[in-house]
Amino acid sequence: MLGTGSFVRSPGRTSERRGLLALVLLTLLGALAELFQGARLVHAVGRALVRLRILVLLLLGVLRALLDALLLVLVGLLLLGLFGLELFELLANGGRALAASPEEQGPYDDERGCKQASVHDHLSGFLCEFYAEPRFDAGRGPSPHRACYHSDAVEEPRSSIEPAKVRLDKWLWAARFYKTRSQATEAIGAGHVKVNGQRAKAGQSVSVGLVVEIVKEQLTWEVRVVAISDKRGKGADAAKLYQESDESRGKREQRIAELRAAAPAYLPGRPTKKDRRSLDRWRDRGDEG
Repeated sequence: MLGTGSFVRSPGRTSERRGLLALVLLTLLGALAELFQGARLVHAVGRALVRLRILVLLLLGVLRALLDALLLVLVGLLLLGLFGLELFELLANGGRALAASPEEQGPYDDERGCKQASVHDHLSGFLCEFYAEPRFDAGRGPSPHRACYHSDAVEEPRSSIEPAKVRLDKWLWAARFYKTRSQATEAIGAGHVKVNGQRAKAGQSVSVGLVVEIVKEQLTWEVRVVAISDKRGKGADAAKLYQESDESRGKREQRIAELRAAAPAYLPGRPTKKDRRSLDRWRDRGDEG
């Protein structure tokens, strides 16, 4: 029979349990405090990262603005180097033309006796001066911009202007020896074109008086350059660029005759019904004779 003393709690065990419970509570409180401090630290780090990101974006914006400004300065220096003071003169005259009223401008200039240039005339005339392209219309005469603004003397019209230098492949294309410039370049590279008896290069310049020898499809042309052009025109215009000697033309015609004589006989192939009837009639006449 069990005694009643075994169910009685001892004071020592109770105190141990309370101490253990207090220790657990203190540990939990410490952990919660550490978690709270960690959350505060993470929040602070996040705010710092956001501020750093904003600062980096601001720095990138400033750097981009500086690069754009530097690019504009470089473009301005490039334009200044290309056009020089003519650009500022163009802007100044264009601004005066815009600011002046129609009454102040007038349809004609009394001192010069010609029509005053507008902003469009200033700009187009400036570009023509830069690219050295003459502006002349046979119906209206010289450009008012050139006559009234750039020069005191009216320029004389020129019907045809020959370029200073023309590449050999481009001249051969303009003279209609080849359909395309690439074909002319390939022929020169293959040694089918000679200049003054020497093997030529596609990029060498052509001048009046040079003797050019072209070998094409077993035929040879020996021509002398009499004009320079980089524009491909009609056959009559192309023939004005060179002069072929009678000897060269005779050799080529003789070579054409030789090639025709050496060509194989033409064999049409299987005869038609009409041809067979003709052959039969011819055979019948032969048998009767």
